Amino acid sequence: MPNLVEGKTPGSSETVDEARDEWLTAGFNPAYFTPNNGNNNKTVTNVTVDGPPPVAPDPGACYPISTTHVTVAHS
Repeated sequence: MPNLVEGKTPGSSETVDEARDEWLTAGFNPAYFTPNNGNNNKTVTNVTVDGPPPVAPDPGACYPISTTHVTVAHS
């Protein structure tokens, strides 16, 4: 699981567009990234991964790339 909150430079923020690109680059299904369009320049503030109940992801942990859904909150 890529870190979708922290930017490329440690301590920097990440935009929704950058998080979406990182999600795709990691090989995850683009259809399972929410929001899937718009809000590109907003800063990611929180990430949840599907599963009952939605959980905070563990950056660096393994998740199935073909079925994992992620939702990013932004401001």
